[in-house]
Amino acid sequence: MPVVGVATGFAFGGAIDNTIVGFRRKVGNIDTYPSSTDDNKWWNSPFLSLASISSTKVRNLVFEGRIREANALLGYEFILTGKVIKGLGRGKNLGLPTANIVVDSDKIKPANGVYFIKSEINGESFFGMMNIGQNPTFTDKEFSIEVNFFDFENNLYNRHLTIKVIQKIRDEIKFDTPELLSLQLDADKKKFFHLIKIIKKTI
Repeated sequence: MPVVGVATGFAFGGAIDNTIVGFRRKVGNIDTYPSSTDDNKWWNSPFLSLASISSTKVRNLVFEGRIREANALLGYEFILTGKVIKGLGRGKNLGLPTANIVVDSDKIKPANGVYFIKSEINGESFFGMMNIGQNPTFTDKEFSIEVNFFDFENNLYNRHLTIKVIQKIRDEIKFDTPELLSLQLDADKKKFFHLIKIIKKTI
């Protein structure tokens, strides 16, 4: 039997008649059951606190870079999809080759910063790091989305990638020199590897 779980005040879209009452009028009689949150780990998330959930709230959290909170409301990792294009090669010069992703301009994107991500490539899962922003350390500050996958060295040009965004690690920072940025990226990578170890222990 199909089951739909909704909370108080839920509506199927913005129309007034899209409440549970309106839904009953459209599909006929439906059974309702009281819910218990005691055995539901999802509801017990510290980010939820049984607060109301809406698409607007999720979008705002993503815009603010509060990805862990957005993911808790979604019930899955926020996803970015895009095509890999040729970049300027700065990541490679810093010892961290990146794939530049073009995402449709009308798609929701997280706030500028550095993020922990994972993606499926050729049927295999890879963790990585993603930078979103204007690359303030360099003179050309065009907006870009760059990803580096750990333990992956093959060419990704012209491929379409689906990226699951797990959490934000830090804001985008302007460094005085590329060398200082490289040192920060090394520190970021250590943090990412620590997170990977934690995740693998729970699998």
